[in-house]
Amino acid sequence: MNMRKQLLNAIAEEYHIRQGANESATDFRARLIYSALCRAAYASLFDEPRDDKSTVSIEHFKGRLDELKKIYSTLYPEVQLPPELSTKIYKLYSSVGYVYHTPYRVSASMERGTEHDGILFLRGIVPSRRIFMSGAGFYLPTDAADFFDVPRLDGIDEMFALPTKTLLETWDDLIHSVDWRQENIFDGAEYLRTTRIVGQTYWSDHPDRDGSISIARVGASEPRLYYFYRFDGKKFFCSQQPHWRMIGAACACLAARGTLPPIKFIVDGAIVRAELGYLPSPPELNLLTLYSWSDASSSAFNRTFDAKIFFALKKILERRGYKFIGE
Repeated sequence: MNMRKQLLNAIAEEYHIRQGANESATDFRARLIYSALCRAAYASLFDEPRDDKSTVSIEHFKGRLDELKKIYSTLYPEVQLPPELSTKIYKLYSSVGYVYHTPYRVSASMERGTEHDGILFLRGIVPSRRIFMSGAGFYLPTDAADFFDVPRLDGIDEMFALPTKTLLETWDDLIHSVDWRQENIFDGAEYLRTTRIVGQTYWSDHPDRDGSISIARVGASEPRLYYFYRFDGKKFFCSQQPHWRMIGAACACLAARGTLPPIKFIVDGAIVRAELGYLPSPPELNLLTLYSWSDASSSAFNRTFDAKIFFALKKILERRGYKFIGE
């Protein structure tokens, strides 16, 4: 057995990553290398010398990943790894609480775990401890975690700061006490496309006129101004909203109208390939991204999951009101 194959077999065994029944050898290699790079980057947070607060520089974290990426790219030239991978992983781990920040420096989060649907989701795990990986995320099946001593959080919502209300409850809360005022259509405004067809953008130049409450935004880039608006048959009424209230509001709006596109998925042996019809709210999207691999296009909409992880996350999103269609 040559060194290339031995290394990949070792990664697959170490992190319990299995090839899909119809997955190509190249795609499987890409998934193995991605997870190995993520784990190595996280391990760099425990390198010495660290300062008295056990932090390392952001450059050290990124540099470890970049260095190993070059090595893997030389060993496996057929594998196309995403560009700017170190920056993407740094931002991903920051968004899900895997790392803590001080100015210009980072440290590993405290070891924590939470159980959900047969999975012990993990963060802050030191390099010497054996874990499973799906994408960049750490976990163990609960039947393999009996002797894995880690402080437990109350639930996955707490661990990853997920919304706890359904999409319909969220929409009801958002529009419950809106202060309306009559206002003309804004110059340069964009309006949430509430009957989106695949391939179209999320926003349109044309407002809805069916009387339902919808969302508009003004501005070429963030921070934009966001509004609720509605048309009563003769006049438009609007209500400006703070940016933070609108995080995830688009999904809630479409769910209330019954037009939120489903998540389609195909089971391929030990993996599941999913196509997101619409990007969920940032905390949910970050969680999905953490525990999955991108395809060759690096699209946020097309993700590959370990099958056990996918069905655990599917239950979380279904509880929120997202729909799934298996093919």
